[in-house]
Amino acid sequence: MSSTSPTESQETVQLKFYELENGKASKLIEEYQSFEVIDLNEQMKEAILILEGLIEKRKMTCRVYTEWRSVTAASSFFGGITGLIGIASTVAIAAHNLVTLNPEYEIAKNKISKKLTVTAKHPRLSSHIKEKNEKEKIKEKMNSFNDKLEEDEA
Repeated sequence: MSSTSPTESQETVQLKFYELENGKASKLIEEYQSFEVIDLNEQMKEAILILEGLIEKRKMTCRVYTEWRSVTAASSFFGGITGLIGIASTVAIAAHNLVTLNPEYEIAKNKISKKLTVTAKHPRLSSHIKEKNEKEKIKEKMNSFNDKLEEDEA
């Protein structure tokens, strides 16, 4: 069952892992909404794969990253082997960000709190995407109706 927790301006929808494939996550993505997937244990990788599939199915892009990773990388610049690791990590983060430049969604992993935060990055697109989805649904219904008419005429 979904639960919500208050945020600054609105409530954030929270889903459990088992709700990812029952249509709830798909509907939220279709409506271009942000949400969280909570109480993830060993299912985090699987949840990410499901979410990526749902997002990409709608011809949108996403970036997956670990929360606090850039802070950790920056804090390791203090010389020695940890400094080299910090620099390498920062370069990898920058390269990843370039590859996934300007995605429609970001999926933030938080392994400590065992949750994913799925953020719609362009809120203004929300109404445009809803309108586009409605037009596609109407078009599908019209095509279905035309197919039935053709069957009846045959």
